[in-house]
Amino acid sequence: MKLKYKIVKTTELSTETIIKKVIALIDEQKYGIVDVTSSSVSFDDNRRLFVGNWEYASRLNSGKFEVVNIENTRAVVFEYLPIPIFDFIWVGIIVVGINIFVSVNGSYIGGLITLPFIGLLIFKHYNLQTKANEMLATVVA
Repeated sequence: MKLKYKIVKTTELSTETIIKKVIALIDEQKYGIVDVTSSSVSFDDNRRLFVGNWEYASRLNSGKFEVVNIENTRAVVFEYLPIPIFDFIWVGIIVVGINIFVSVNGSYIGGLITLPFIGLLIFKHYNLQTKANEMLATVVA
């Protein structure tokens, strides 16, 4: 299970120009390029384990820019994965573990300790939606 999102914007730019802008954007933001074709570019965040907390919450897991020709315009489709499934698994384990521990010890209000972990996922999700929209806007501008 992966949370994939797609956003689309149209532009008058040529396919080659779009691909060059995508590659420049990916290099600038220090993502790793996975695959480049004449109409698409895929990238991955290969630095995922070596970044600070704020940078971790502001980097996409992976994505793919695809250019679709529609008569005189081009549609740029950006499909991205904001949060890896591993993040959901470890947050789930922490939340369940803390709630079981708290329930066994009879302190039900102690379950509030799990709120920051859930809040981090929610914050990261919405922050990365904004980041993806900004990346696509940069490419089609």
